[in-house]
Amino acid sequence: MASTAYASAKSVANETLLLQADLAICSAWAAYLRSIDNHVHALKYSENATRIAGRISSLRELAAVDTLEELKERAHQVDSARRAGGH
Repeated sequence: MASTAYASAKSVANETLLLQADLAICSAWAAYLRSIDNHVHALKYSENATRIAGRISSLRELAAVDTLEELKERAHQVDSARRAGGH
């Protein structure tokens, strides 16, 4: 079910949310495995968590750039409207 939701993620925001859920799962499994002294498997889950965290960071940067571009466009529109209105 999660893989279907992930495959159908249509935006950076949706993908980020799904990756955050994956990160929480990996972190929880790593903590559980460390608690039962299964450090080999805990390390694998920790490595996955690190990889996922990197992907989340990249997606957040993309979202920030998109937001910045939207804000620049909006500011340009407002400035143009003010100039046209004589303000």
